[in-house]
Amino acid sequence: MRFSAVIFDMDGVLIDSEPLSMRALVATADAFGVTLPKDRLEQWPGKAAHMVFAEIEELLQGAAGIREFETLYNAIYSAWLPHVDTIPGAVELHAFARGTGVPVGLATSTSRHWALGVVQKLGLDFETVVAQEDVANNKPAPDAYLKAADGLGVSPGGCLVVEDSLSGVAAGAAAGCTVWAYDGSFPAEQLLDRGAHRIFSSHFDLIDALRAEVPST
Repeated sequence: MRFSAVIFDMDGVLIDSEPLSMRALVATADAFGVTLPKDRLEQWPGKAAHMVFAEIEELLQGAAGIREFETLYNAIYSAWLPHVDTIPGAVELHAFARGTGVPVGLATSTSRHWALGVVQKLGLDFETVVAQEDVANNKPAPDAYLKAADGLGVSPGGCLVVEDSLSGVAAGAAAGCTVWAYDGSFPAEQLLDRGAHRIFSSHFDLIDALRAEVPST
């Protein structure tokens, strides 16, 4: 296979957690009598939590402290997370990637606590997991994918990144990886503008494309 490793994003690629996260933010804001602007909610998927909370702190305007907001948000999100849906074909895609024999990693903008919980819930196996607190600069900076490639012992240019968010695609492209994007969260045109090399509307289409990269025996 022409790729030396496959690196997955998590939210929006493996689990359908981004709508859940946005609903939890709205529910938390509602509890404090604050309305979150629609344009912000459309921009936040794929961003690191600390970046989102920094913006929310400005929007609160004294209605609540950000730590109080985060505590309630985490409680709501934790209660809802066990019921989050897996993206159709995600488990199969992960299994196929592992079956190619190349190392497989995870690079996410969420916390290590959440990431490891999801990995355990889905029964997935990764040689390296890079989470929000593992890098100085989160997506769209390339740090997460550079660190994941290093953890897998391969050059970024040999890595295939599977992403769905604008910031994630930009991060993978900036790292020098090949980026295949699932368009379940953002329009294909926007993903291409951020540097995606190919667009897919189904994880099963992704499997077929990856299969085409594996030499026949």
